[in-house]
Amino acid sequence: MSEDDIGEELSVIWEVEPGRSVIPSGALPDIPEPGKWDDPETLGALVDAVRWGTVASADVSTLQAPFRAGIQIKDYQLEPVARALRMPRVALLVADDVGLGKTIEAGLVIEELLLRHRARRVMVVCPASLTTKWRDEMRDKFGLGFTVLDAAALKELRRSHGLQANPFTVYPRMIVSLSWLRTPRVQRLLDEVLDATTLHQGFFDLLVVDEAHHCAPPAPSKGRRGYAVELADPRRFARGVEPDRQALGEVLVRRLKDQIVDADGNPEFAERLAAEELEVVYSDAERDGHRLLGEYAALRTGSPRRNDLVTLLLKKRLFSSPAAFARTLERHAATVTASGGIDDGDDPLDTGYDWDDEPDDTAGSEAEAAMLAGAATSLTPAAAAALATLRQWAAGQVGPADSKAERLLAELDRICRPGGDWNDERVIVFTEYVDTQVWLAGLLGARGLGGERLALLSGGMDPKQRDYLKAAFQAAPHRHPVRILVATDAASEGIDLQEHCCRVINYDIPFNPNRLEQRIGRVDRFGQRRPVHVSHFVGAGWQSAPPGSFEADLEFLSRVAAKVAQEREDLGRVNPVLSQAVEARMLGRLLLDDPFATPSDVAPLRAERDLRDQVKRLRAQLETSTEQLHVAGPNIRRATDTA
Repeated sequence: MSEDDIGEELSVIWEVEPGRSVIPSGALPDIPEPGKWDDPETLGALVDAVRWGTVASADVSTLQAPFRAGIQIKDYQLEPVARALRMPRVALLVADDVGLGKTIEAGLVIEELLLRHRARRVMVVCPASLTTKWRDEMRDKFGLGFTVLDAAALKELRRSHGLQANPFTVYPRMIVSLSWLRTPRVQRLLDEVLDATTLHQGFFDLLVVDEAHHCAPPAPSKGRRGYAVELADPRRFARGVEPDRQALGEVLVRRLKDQIVDADGNPEFAERLAAEELEVVYSDAERDGHRLLGEYAALRTGSPRRNDLVTLLLKKRLFSSPAAFARTLERHAATVTASGGIDDGDDPLDTGYDWDDEPDDTAGSEAEAAMLAGAATSLTPAAAAALATLRQWAAGQVGPADSKAERLLAELDRICRPGGDWNDERVIVFTEYVDTQVWLAGLLGARGLGGERLALLSGGMDPKQRDYLKAAFQAAPHRHPVRILVATDAASEGIDLQEHCCRVINYDIPFNPNRLEQRIGRVDRFGQRRPVHVSHFVGAGWQSAPPGSFEADLEFLSRVAAKVAQEREDLGRVNPVLSQAVEARMLGRLLLDDPFATPSDVAPLRAERDLRDQVKRLRAQLETSTEQLHVAGPNIRRATDTA
């Protein structure tokens, strides 16, 4: 019998059913002779098995899911499922810190609701890079089979079920990527099941949205955060309206790593050390690029917002690597002309830009070209000449290692190859762009740091190759020789790399601080046994550098990285402030407020208070569930042996 057929009619062939008999209404079956009675151990196994499968929905305290999952139960991870049981309609916004195990917490909720028959059809919506992780986690840790819906799955469904088959009505448990969900083809399939004449809008019982902020349309940061709250419970929260703090506290589950302790008050996570600044002595030629970009930006005319966007994009690439800068600069040059012809009227780009929405990790990609074309304005002869000079400078910088790359090579030698011999240390080097990644890989190979010791992870990789690289980096050092992983942000989301690595080097610093925390969270997560080391680069002599200089801008980004890495602030509160400050600073504008000051007037939500009491309460609830369900090793063994 399939658990997916709960509630469906079951047909049997009466003549071949063993021990078949018809019992009159109101009668009991015949009692067998005492000699045929089951022994007490068999009866006990039967009673336990019945007990484990008959927890009523009205019982909101007994937990079943933790005992059905192949996981190491951590008390704090029980809060979402415990809260879900108390809700008539489950509506949760799980905003735990990176690395606390939000996927496990969601799996516990899914398992519990399925066991209680409060849900049957489940849909998980997540970024494309996380679909296989969700499928594997649900299968390996909860024994739940999910189907990843994509073009290949749809093709196979049409072959097996006919051309009119709709995957949203065939599969009871689905995982759908956000990118595939947005395609016109999938929208038509959704229209079929969302049609009120054929099926009500609740065609699934439970919806899980991972990285929910990606679902929101482009908007200022406050609107995007408000969208996640609205998505959690649209009946109680409306976008654009400040949510009631008490109501928000009922649906929000938010804990930071520093707050997580066990029932005895001991920290659950490894220490994150203060961020280390790797000092770089930049040459005059390298500083010239920053100066030339500033001169070119000052000479551009037209829409201020479009010009600002181009300046910020180019400056981000300049701070990453000469390779990424040269590629994007050539794309930009192709979108502008030396005389009129570009409409500088209103444009969606003039309304604002969210750095979390950059198209991909490939500088010079088609998506980037479309963005630059939308921001293009005509150039005056002076601006065109400045652009030509800037292009000439960039062409001369792409080949050799610059000062920052030399500092990285020295640092990797110190960590992984002290004295010339490789040790067991592993390091992740993060960058935003594939061009920077490939450029660094060439430099590493030329210095003897490549070959089997080096791995590259980027967006758009084949999922099997991505999983292989992850497994290799997670393997014990004596089992695989890889020591250095150069990864892009687009590839890092959702990957756990903490088994044998505790070091992260930020080769460049994203304008969105959330991405920094995502990077560090690859190793600073549950299961990390060593202190976490985080490093980034800063220009030498920044203390005396004039405002707007190359070193001063890099120092400002360094302070952003240090704040995120050292303090583990609640980025939900400080991220918008830091993002706006970075943008203003990179454009050379005055900062009226100190973006690094922690707001003192923000009262913590109820969900953030008394974490130790919460853990004790969850531990007591788990122990009570263990006692009531009679879940113990010998009892489980007795039931399995009897079965």
